Amino acid sequence: MLRQSGAPWSEPASKAGQSLIIDLCWPAHEPVAAFDCWASCDSRLTFDVYEALENSPHTGWAATLPIDRVNSPREQIVGHLNFSKYEIDAINAVDASALDAAISHCLDNRNSLALSPFGLDSCGAYVARKLHEFESALRAFAVSKAPKKTESTGASAYQAGSSLSSAFRRTREALEKEVQDGELFRVFDDVIVPMNLRASMSVCVSFRWRADARDAWVDGSIKFTHTVVPRTDYLHPSSKRKPSAAVENREHQDKLYAEWDHLKRLALWSVRDFFRSGGTADDVPAVFPVVLDSYSRQLNNYSANFWRHTAERDA
Repeated sequence: MLRQSGAPWSEPASKAGQSLIIDLCWPAHEPVAAFDCWASCDSRLTFDVYEALENSPHTGWAATLPIDRVNSPREQIVGHLNFSKYEIDAINAVDASALDAAISHCLDNRNSLALSPFGLDSCGAYVARKLHEFESALRAFAVSKAPKKTESTGASAYQAGSSLSSAFRRTREALEKEVQDGELFRVFDDVIVPMNLRASMSVCVSFRWRADARDAWVDGSIKFTHTVVPRTDYLHPSSKRKPSAAVENREHQDKLYAEWDHLKRLALWSVRDFFRSGGTADDVPAVFPVVLDSYSRQLNNYSANFWRHTAERDA
């Protein structure tokens, strides 16, 4: 059960052994809780986790968060903010009602052949993942013989089909919003990855903006800077055998890349959200040092929200 206001997250007694790991809880007046699936470095609550909480048998579970902070399908695709032309063409070619009819046909026949003409694999990673989950559920449903097994796999297949339909509709809504945003601003997500990362890192986000669709475009950019604070990994015990220098350096670079990628996504979303809320190009600073969480000393949902921290500093 999810609600938008009320008490902070209440931890259930039966949480042990679940795949959901609570990484950070915020009080009710700061209503964004961060949930990590298998220690993912992404601090945003994904729509999959939202769905799991909504359908959880633990009715006492509650999260205090504004619904508009739940990731859109576009935000679940690591590293990208905008749809590609290839994806746009594929999404626009699909009729949602026809897709629903095809999903029902697949469930009746226990195979996914009816979905072949829709090209869902090209509609973005979120839809493609839901498609593969549905296909997997249909295969399990098709080979079930025992009544109880057929009942459980059938229920899973119906749930996966519903999720696929919902994923496509949400993806189309995200595309429509992107087109609407494009009248007044565009945030470019083609950020170049540095060749060799260090603890002190940065992400430069370029954009174009105009106050009215009849105005000329104003080009600009903002540089987000960040210094990584090392943290202990409690989920992976240290090896008794000391790794070679090459292996140690590769692992270090992998961790730095994960942090840089997280910073990049926060930076892109921050600039996008700023313009969506009515911000202007004149109010975007040239450089912004991200603000780490006061408790964990790591990046959180608000770290890159330059307008929020500027307002708090000036208050």
